Amino acid sequence: MTDLQRSVEFYTSKLGFELGWSTPGASSALLIYDDESTRWMLGLFRVETVAHRSPAEYHISFRVAAAQADTMVAWLRARGIEPFHPPHAPIQGSVDEPIVHGWMPAAAVFFKDRRLKRSATPRLPISTLERVAGAG
Repeated sequence: MTDLQRSVEFYTSKLGFELGWSTPGASSALLIYDDESTRWMLGLFRVETVAHRSPAEYHISFRVAAAQADTMVAWLRARGIEPFHPPHAPIQGSVDEPIVHGWMPAAAVFFKDRRLKRSATPRLPISTLERVAGAG
């Protein structure tokens, strides 16, 4: 990302991560998310430019507990984040429920970092909340 502070603000204010480490003017930040049983870490790094080749190169997945799977779409919308169908899917646009992949035992909800406008930058980092079968 080219604006580290803006990305830190998105993940902390919208997705509930806490800042684990960074310094003023730093080129990286460590974000931490604690759920009931697991601590997740996300490293963010500032770069001068981002070469947009494929949305899959900028994909981050977050696992959620089975009890949260049915609430993923509403949880994101309550934070001002609009879930959508994955890139290159036969159906495009918003979703109202998690997407079940036929090739893997998971339900997923895709979203983009909304600090940038889709029309101005069509290939934003893509993230998913996923409930993987058999995962807590």
